[in-house]
Amino acid sequence: PQVDITPDQLFILLYTSGSTGVPKGCQLTHRNLVAFCHWYHQMFDLKPGNKLAAYASYGFDANMMDTYPALTCGATVYIIPEELRLDLIALNEYFEQNGITHSFMTTQVCYQFATSVENHSLQYLSAGGEKLASITPPQGIKLYNLYGPTETTVFITYYHVYKKMKEIPIGKAPKNVRLYIVDPQGHRLPVGAAGELWAAGPQVSRGYLNRPEKTAEVFISNPFTTEEKYSRIYRTGDIVRYLPSGDIQFVGRRDGQVKIRGFRIELKEVESIIREFPGIKDATVQAFDDEGGGKFIAAYIVSDETIDIDALNNF
Repeated sequence: PQVDITPDQLFILLYTSGSTGVPKGCQLTHRNLVAFCHWYHQMFDLKPGNKLAAYASYGFDANMMDTYPALTCGATVYIIPEELRLDLIALNEYFEQNGITHSFMTTQVCYQFATSVENHSLQYLSAGGEKLASITPPQGIKLYNLYGPTETTVFITYYHVYKKMKEIPIGKAPKNVRLYIVDPQGHRLPVGAAGELWAAGPQVSRGYLNRPEKTAEVFISNPFTTEEKYSRIYRTGDIVRYLPSGDIQFVGRRDGQVKIRGFRIELKEVESIIREFPGIKDATVQAFDDEGGGKFIAAYIVSDETIDIDALNNF
């Protein structure tokens, strides 16, 4: 059919969390997706004949990585049956029976998969969504740690985990992306100094739907270059540092946001809900590292009466 599609037209609207409890609709354009697909093809040597597993749910930006790089190069997409998603032994059998060559999984699932099963079909296995715990990479498979907010179209850094290491970096940017680590005044920082990560390039999205103030706050003009391709910056809110190798290490957030099983959670948002429960005068919520990797959150409450914890959890 004769359709007029331009690079700047809306491709998809994905919702991500908001600090006020109102989700933000992130607008990704055709340009954003094309730029991402280009580097994915190169990075993961994706070509016709490869078979890629679609593991991420449709509301998660990683689903675009599971779908469009394959469809744009003639590879095949295998949508993982729901009953196999958390049965890692059955999932591995599915991979081997169908000859799956590429797969992305959220960090916790990927960690469990890579450390508990032996796979002979995969060429590339990728993890992303939260911090990857120390892991011995599986033999015969290239394991990658990926990082990127929805606002910059899926992923903007990658790191090949080729050996066991205590702290796994999030790596370097692909060719299409420029990254800057800056102090609170927006000045670039040297190796080793922690600051906020800013990202520029054709993967930076249009902004938030009907949220001009929030869009203007985090999508800004690039003060470091006059090149049109890199004219807009997204301020990630993530605190990182450069390692001597040139790779980037994730440090934490500048606000109360944490990642739990790949989802953005605003701790202040949880606190405000807890305070609405009858009898609670105050509350604070903290995130802790789980023994098996990843994080969990715990709430502490102030009350003059005994609180029914089961009722509070249900609430």
